Amino acid sequence: MSASLQGIKALVDDYDTYTYTFDTSEVEIEKIHGGTPLEPYRLAGSHWAVPILLPAALKKGNVVSMEFFTLFRNEKPLDPCFRYATHQRLENIMFRVEFHPDCLPSSVSWTEWRDYREPDDVVGYTRTVTPDRENAVVHHLAAMENAVAGFTWEF
Repeated sequence: MSASLQGIKALVDDYDTYTYTFDTSEVEIEKIHGGTPLEPYRLAGSHWAVPILLPAALKKGNVVSMEFFTLFRNEKPLDPCFRYATHQRLENIMFRVEFHPDCLPSSVSWTEWRDYREPDDVVGYTRTVTPDRENAVVHHLAAMENAVAGFTWEF
């Protein structure tokens, strides 16, 4: 399970739907506040999207806070990573992954990939990080654009 907390700023008038994308079909989005998940649909290959309808349409410059859980139903083990890809400019991004005390990794790294699509889904940069007292790793980016980044780990 993954929790996401996002602040969304409208770049155009009447912005009413945020599209959350991921690379597995075995996901369920559970609303906490700030939007209502609609039916998922396949983008291409193994990439999927869930439109999240905002409580009201935003005018350009307005901001809304949204929080939701991503529940993974995978029958096979997931890759030991959490990564986020964006084709647009995002600002003030905070990544946080918390590990269960009974399943701590032996090492964790902040990782940046060249792309998320094969054959360019190779690591371009990696740096070892140390989990905190809550067994979590955190990384802040002032901005991210046309990039893929996140955490990888080993058990």
